[in-house]
Amino acid sequence: MQVIDNEGMQCVAQPVCASCGAPGRIIHREVRDQLFGAPGTWSMMRCLMPGCGLAWLNPQPLPSELPKLAAGLPSKEEQVANEAGESRQAPKRDRYVSKGAVHLAKEVLRRLVWWRRFWFDTDYVYLGSGTPGRLLDVNCGMGDYLLVAQEAGWTPVGLDIDADAVEVAHENGIEAHVGTFLANPFPDASFDAITMRNVIETLPYPQAVFDEAHRLLKPGGRFVVMTPNVEAYCHYAFGDDWRGLGIPRHLYLYSQTTLRRLAKKAGFGHSEAFSQFRNERGVRFMAAESEVIAERAGRKHWPVYPRTLGRKAGVRAWLGIARGEWVHLVAEK
Repeated sequence: MQVIDNEGMQCVAQPVCASCGAPGRIIHREVRDQLFGAPGTWSMMRCLMPGCGLAWLNPQPLPSELPKLAAGLPSKEEQVANEAGESRQAPKRDRYVSKGAVHLAKEVLRRLVWWRRFWFDTDYVYLGSGTPGRLLDVNCGMGDYLLVAQEAGWTPVGLDIDADAVEVAHENGIEAHVGTFLANPFPDASFDAITMRNVIETLPYPQAVFDEAHRLLKPGGRFVVMTPNVEAYCHYAFGDDWRGLGIPRHLYLYSQTTLRRLAKKAGFGHSEAFSQFRNERGVRFMAAESEVIAERAGRKHWPVYPRTLGRKAGVRAWLGIARGEWVHLVAEK
């Protein structure tokens, strides 16, 4: 394995898919980080195997280099607020629990459209209908979400590489650990649910992540993943400047097909992958960030209308086609 020096980042070439071993084609070439100024030029490849479609960064930073890429990034709480179009001071519970007519409509749809029940079970990050138990949130930040889940009866546990964020979680009464998901301290069947929001794309070894989630869950446990969607409309609109690329921090990008395949291979019995029916605020966030990236790169794009793309993605979602800015997976062991 030959180590490549990419402007100070130590990397290795990865010409084939880490999931199925098939060759890939370059979909983005020699892209720079315009938002946070990480060094290097990077390409993104996508698997040519039908039924896989995993996308990956090439070259790949060595695992020892990954902590360098976390410097200067927004906190977990800031990411959640930004993507929801809210201020950091907005009530924490409102980000994770629906109310009133919206909650009632989701409950009705969850029962009527039972074959897609996970799509509407969005409260507490797709855990609303589950019996509360032990919950692991990966990349937990300061534990805002875990505090809300605790109110609903869950026993929360956090995991994060940021020692300062973990310390704040401790001060808030949350059990939290410093570490990475693939080197965690937990025994088999430790949890009833595991949530990963905007983190799986930063982790190496995709299949190992799913295998580890399967190991840590009890029978009937639920694994929830939310990650930028490589097949999102804004990706097609902005190309190299799409915020979801996250180069070079996003090592892998996923589609609904890729997530289902990885879950099945890990042994999960039932899984659903989809994008939200209506997420205009998410499209607005991605479009605005992508425009900043394009401006810094000296490029211009045709205008993007978040409401139009949000509605278009919503129609496709009803047809079972994920084109929203994020793709969600809910899998049960």
